[in-house]
Amino acid sequence: MINRLQKYAAFTCIIPKDGDEIEAGKIYTAPPDNHLLIRTEKQALDFGPPENLWRPSIDVLFRSAAAHYGNRVIGIILTGYLNDGTAGMSSIKRSEGYCIIQDPSQAEYPDVLLSVLDAIEVNFRVPLSKMGETIVSIIEHAAPKQM
Repeated sequence: MINRLQKYAAFTCIIPKDGDEIEAGKIYTAPPDNHLLIRTEKQALDFGPPENLWRPSIDVLFRSAAAHYGNRVIGIILTGYLNDGTAGMSSIKRSEGYCIIQDPSQAEYPDVLLSVLDAIEVNFRVPLSKMGETIVSIIEHAAPKQM
């Protein structure tokens, strides 16, 4: 997956090792069969139990990001099955971070997007073609948030 993602990304895509520092300009992807967690300015890998049938689970990542970075987190959910991501997005919302989802009407598998919409009020619901500019707009125009 990382090689496919790298073809379309302006940033360097890598699979982190336990304890790696978080660096600007990098896209991190969890290694197979490990949860990726955020610890203040570092990443942690965990072989904890699957959540929503998955390991890695986006819920684990989002909860840890919300716990350590609070309202400075931007959570993004794209097409997918079941409800992996819903609990994590709820954590980001409770921390007053930003929640963005792909427009379900344009998703190949809208289950996870509809699950998020049933659980919380998202900040942005956009087609993939608008995802990048939405993220840039948040970064450039949002008032700096402090924890």
